[in-house]
Formats: sequence, C-alpha cells, structure tokens
Amino acid sequence: MALLVTACTDGDKPAPPILLNFHVIEEGRAYRSPQLSGEALAWVIDRYGIRSVVNLRGTNPDQKWYREEAAVCREKGVVLIDHPFNSQQLPAPELLAGLLETLRSAERPMLIHCQGGADRTGAAAALYRMIVLNQSRQQAMAELSADYWHSRAKAPCMDRLIELFEPTEAWLEQYAATYQQISCTP
Repeated sequence: MALLVTACTDGDKPAPPILLNFHVIEEGRAYRSPQLSGEALAWVIDRYGIRSVVNLRGTNPDQKWYREEAAVCREKGVVLIDHPFNSQQLPAPELLAGLLETLRSAERPMLIHCQGGADRTGAAAALYRMIVLNQSRQQAMAELSADYWHSRAKAPCMDRLIELFEPTEAWLEQYAATYQQISCTP
C-alpha cells in the first residue's frame, strides 16, 4: 500500500510527495511512516539522510512493495533491516530482542515502518523512546495513539507490549518464559 499523494509541480521541478502518517521520533535520528512507494521512499531518504530502513513487515520478496523498497535501498546505499512483526500478537522473544538490538545499533538516521505506520511502527517507536531516548513509559505510549492512526481495539498486543516492557536483560528473560500466557485484551 503506497501512501503517496502527487502534488502539483513547480515548473520543471517536481514537488515533494505529500507523506501521510510520516512523523519524527527524534529529529535527525529516527522517523516513522507507513509503507512508502519507491518514489516517496527515495525522496525521504534524500531529504532526511536516512541510512537504515527498519521494515516491520518482514522479508517479502514475492511482493512488489518489498522489491521496490529493497531496490531503492540498494540504489541509495541504505541498509534494509527486516523484522516480521504481527500486530495481532506479542512478538516472540528472539524477534523482540532482534528489534531492540536494531533500535540500539542501526545506523542513523533511521526510518521505521510497517504497512500503515500505526500499530507495529507505534510499538517500535515507543520502544525506541524507552531504550534509546530513556523516556518514560507514559511518553513512549504516546506513540500508540489515534494521532498516528493506532487503535488499541484493533491491535491491543502492541499496547500490552509497551505496558509490560522494561529495558533490562532480566525482563527479556522473564518475558521469554511467560509471553505465551500474556493476554492482550483491548
């Protein structure tokens, strides 16, 4: 799903794309969006100096959107990092650990996205706020709001993850032992 609206041109110079649900997490370091068209992604990479794209939809080489995204990243010299999150369930511990490592260490500026930029992206942005920016859970939870098209009723596991998350190895070990018993009620 490409969320790109073509704007009028200014003479011979094409106008920048109008980006829907594109937001700053940390100015100059981290941004969030829905799935972008190749054209919009190329523009965002150039405009914001993106060095890493964190795709929360996972590797999907049979899908046009994925091939387009991978091609733009290759062409621009940007690292594409795939994490197959599902907004309808808590992530497996190894998947969560992989995302946390990406958020800590991927080259900046980074762009984090899923399909709509609301649920999985909101959870990843909240985790970024907690582990990279050392912000409070309350500040992080703001990434999972209607301002970003998120609805707890549609994806309660993303909210539950942030409500439970603690940025420690001990917490991740406990999570690994219990995550399959955790309820995600709206």
